[in-house]
Amino acid sequence: MRSQFFLLLNASLSLQLLAAQDQADLSAVQAADQARIAAMQSGDRSQLDAIFSNDLHYAHSNGVVDTKASFIEALSSGTTRYHRYHQPSAPKVTFPAPSIALMSGHTQIQVESQGKLIDADLTYLAVWRKENQQWRFLAWQSGRLPPAADNLHGLPLLFSEDFEKGRDHWEVTDEKSWTHRVVDGNAVFGINRRESDYKPTHRSPFHIALLRDLAVADFALTFKVRSTKDTGNHRDCCIIFNHQDAANFYYAHLGAKPDPASGQIMIVQNAPRRPITENTKPVPWTDGWHQVKVVRDTAKGSIEIFFDEMETPHLSTTDTTFGKGRIGIGSFDDMNDFDDIRLYAKP
Repeated sequence: MRSQFFLLLNASLSLQLLAAQDQADLSAVQAADQARIAAMQSGDRSQLDAIFSNDLHYAHSNGVVDTKASFIEALSSGTTRYHRYHQPSAPKVTFPAPSIALMSGHTQIQVESQGKLIDADLTYLAVWRKENQQWRFLAWQSGRLPPAADNLHGLPLLFSEDFEKGRDHWEVTDEKSWTHRVVDGNAVFGINRRESDYKPTHRSPFHIALLRDLAVADFALTFKVRSTKDTGNHRDCCIIFNHQDAANFYYAHLGAKPDPASGQIMIVQNAPRRPITENTKPVPWTDGWHQVKVVRDTAKGSIEIFFDEMETPHLSTTDTTFGKGRIGIGSFDDMNDFDDIRLYAKP
């Protein structure tokens, strides 16, 4: 029995050490990848030389293959310039063999190659190898993703926004609380503070950005959102829809911890907001980007809200109080960035 105990103890300690090493390697690979992106954008020859493996095989999405020498020359000479390098979500990293890391993900780039400006939406697989105790960039293979669909849930694309040309399409309740900015080469529109000078007549969200000059009845709305301040159970974003005026509209409150005032679909009808759902599922916020979808059918009265999982709604209900109205994004009193908004509807 005593020998079995020590065997189990030794096995447990070994597993803990392996888990700790995996976590250390994961952090190191993630840091190395951020350094790679920064070096590729700056074109710094010495940094690129330190990060790239001597055996680098870099296969571009157009089929062109670079070696370490040819890729460093292109980047450092300015023949190839990466103006934008945005990863909508954290890449997945696995360790299939000792000293080897596989990284897969999605990136959106704007690159200037031989004077030609190219925008590309890519999926990729990268290989990292530990060489002399340093993770170095060994291989890359990417492919272009197809353009976003021109229809969704049987509705045509009516409006799209990536904020690269500004935020003029949006009317906000408090200009001081919203900022159009560039983060890691990517333009976003977001809420920069929790407090707001806007004081609604009835208890409802303080931070609202409404789409100008556009009202719809049935629609499907998709966008990306990132919480920029960890407020724990108070993390949230709001989607405003079928907005009639400041005192009459629906909104979905994607609050981290649900209760009657959080994590519900709400209605504001000449009175303080009240829930029209009884949700008990928490919203799994992280510091990264999340995908949201809202689907509204006014004839059926159905409302469906999706968070990351696009097949099963996180919130759903039926209500026919409001029909055609404006669309908006925002938060009750939290801080978020928004990007890549697409509205599918009939004008």
